[in-house]
Amino acid sequence: MADNITLNAGSGGSVIATDDDGSKHHQLVKIEFGADGTQTPVDASNPLPIEPGTSVTFTVTNAGTFAVQAAQSGTWNIGDVTGTVSLPTGAATAANQSAANTALAAIQTAVEVIDNAIGGNEMQVDIVTAAARDRTADNVGAALQTDALMNDTTALTPKFAKISCAASGDNTLVAGVGGKKLRLLSFTLIATGAVSIYLKSATAGAIFADATNAVPLDKTGAAGAAGFVLGFNPLGWCETTTGEALQVNLSGAVGVCGVLTYVEV
Repeated sequence: MADNITLNAGSGGSVIATDDDGSKHHQLVKIEFGADGTQTPVDASNPLPIEPGTSVTFTVTNAGTFAVQAAQSGTWNIGDVTGTVSLPTGAATAANQSAANTALAAIQTAVEVIDNAIGGNEMQVDIVTAAARDRTADNVGAALQTDALMNDTTALTPKFAKISCAASGDNTLVAGVGGKKLRLLSFTLIATGAVSIYLKSATAGAIFADATNAVPLDKTGAAGAAGFVLGFNPLGWCETTTGEALQVNLSGAVGVCGVLTYVEV
């Protein structure tokens, strides 16, 4: 015999799919499910549903890894699990949770102390363990950094320049840097004679005093102070236009000397 049977063979009816085992035909049937009057074929998107409470046994005849999907129904009680359930290393056991809560409480206390200490102002605070310092456990130390200043989230390195010039007119103190402004943080200048000065951005013009109201200096004290100091200002006293040099303008050929600090912004 051969697979499949033709219904009403004499007039060529429909063909029923079968499997011929040599003695009889076994009809091949697709599985469907659904309420009365509906039919849903079983496929990858519509797996065969299993009623809660039924027991299903799967027999795997081929070696390999197979995925079995199951949807939870009813209430699952972890107390019904028998045997020992092993948790992965570092899992949230009661002991680990207790240790974590203790650590979090210590961190919260430290943050509150720091917040009260700095009064809401931003600065870098180094927190060290009690074993790393010879102070009482509740002390918090804060120190100003000297290796960098913050401009928003960018760290700027303070730089230093010597002042030593005597030419009448513009004298370059710090050469311009492409794409950067030169922001003056501190400035000390002393004149060797009587002269008036002001600071300027190379082509953009005056940024501290100006030609009309220059700063009068005189070593003798007759026409002004011998020099002046602009103390450290983390915000900066003034700054050049982007890419331009920082210059000092002298009203005459009188020597001036000093130092300055700045950052490139």
